Amino acid sequence: MLNPKHLTEAKSVGLELLRNSEKCGYKTYRFESCGHECELQVTHVRNNNFKCSVCIEHKYIEEAKRKEIRYIGDSVLGKQYRQYELRCGHLQDLKAGHVRDGRFRCTLCQHSKIENEAFISGLKIISSSQKGTNYRLFELPCGHRQEIRQDHVRDKSFCCNTCEKIELETLLLLRGLEFIEKGTNRNPNKYEFLSCGHRQTIQTHCIKSNTFRCDTCNEIKYQEEAVSAGIKLISNSDASGYKVYELSCGHRQELQTVHVRRQWFACKQCGDHWSSPNGLYLLHMVAEDGFEWLKIGTAKCIFARKATYQFKKPTDVYELNYIESKSRFVANKFEKILQHSLKEFNISSEKMKNYMGNGHTECFSTDGYTYIVSTFNCLPKVSDFEIDLGQKRTEINTNNEKRALRKKCGLIPWEHGNVIKNKSAYKMWEHLPDIHLLWLDNNKPGRVRLEKIILDTFKIKCHVNSMLCIFKEENRYRLLLEAHRYYFK
Repeated sequence: MLNPKHLTEAKSVGLELLRNSEKCGYKTYRFESCGHECELQVTHVRNNNFKCSVCIEHKYIEEAKRKEIRYIGDSVLGKQYRQYELRCGHLQDLKAGHVRDGRFRCTLCQHSKIENEAFISGLKIISSSQKGTNYRLFELPCGHRQEIRQDHVRDKSFCCNTCEKIELETLLLLRGLEFIEKGTNRNPNKYEFLSCGHRQTIQTHCIKSNTFRCDTCNEIKYQEEAVSAGIKLISNSDASGYKVYELSCGHRQELQTVHVRRQWFACKQCGDHWSSPNGLYLLHMVAEDGFEWLKIGTAKCIFARKATYQFKKPTDVYELNYIESKSRFVANKFEKILQHSLKEFNISSEKMKNYMGNGHTECFSTDGYTYIVSTFNCLPKVSDFEIDLGQKRTEINTNNEKRALRKKCGLIPWEHGNVIKNKSAYKMWEHLPDIHLLWLDNNKPGRVRLEKIILDTFKIKCHVNSMLCIFKEENRYRLLLEAHRYYFK
């Protein structure tokens, strides 16, 4: 006998109560929507918390077909899982949602693939890892065991951490280092130099390649080199290989540390590079293949100059003579005299580029060895070629001031080649302040009217497009006016 209450509850949720079930608390219902008969718990019907198991089964079958696998049935793992036959033929318990989204793969095939990748990399799988599904515990060829990510095994981008540690300990003894403190993921370990006692962080790869040095000792070295060169080290520079120094003249300048070491520098503000002591040298060079040549040049320090040649083949260098001069002007005068008198023995720059990266000019054949050496030794005295260094210094200072103006003002119109060649255009720029006043007094006229005013006033016929653009930019005009006062004093 069916309970009327159950009949009413079933009808209210779209079900037809058919009969009682052998299961306690269950009854057999027919779904009005699909016509399927299912056993449902009475309380689930009352709470409208049920689904047609037959329709769900059909849904699982259709979803499996879309993913080209076959639905088998329920799983022993629980209600969330179903058993499927995959394309490879293996049976596997999967979540229906994972099948629906295509987020599954055969674990047996995957395990076989991992074993194959491990075999290719010379590894042996021991067990799974607590770090996650991407990790496995492997036995390496050296016998040590280590947890390694699977993609690293596939790419062979792994190494034995134990062996690395033993190797590093051996290298530390060879490099004269002692481990002090372990660094974080982003920061390297800290070590102590046994030779000096200083401590600093060093990258492991630098220890392996022996490309590290004590920064503290290096800083002391830079200080000593600066004192030796008669200058003072002030601070580090943003540019690599450079530091800020205070020169003997009081100016501060960024210099390469190697140039300070070789004392190969000059103050850019004072312009002492050309007026400081210099010299003329004569070198005999012999390349590995037997080719010989003589080289003439100027240098303050011949050792530093030789270091810049960048020989392309092993070359022996012999210093034949070095004549000191009061300035580079004088040394250059000597060099030009020699170059003119020895031009019949000159070797082409193209040929010398096969032997020298730099300094491939002023090279001479050894066919005139005796003549070249005797000519070099018989050069006139320095006093015969004295130069008015005061005048040269004035020229240098003028050039420095112009360079500073160009940096501040940008392009200076009257320095342009076309303006210099055109007398009318140059004369127009010479009257820049006067033309600007005329432009303001005449209510800022356009190009045609301004050209007519300039023609009537200064008898100059020229185009004023660029000048008008400057007049319209007040800041640009003010900067150019400053440059104008310097050029047209």
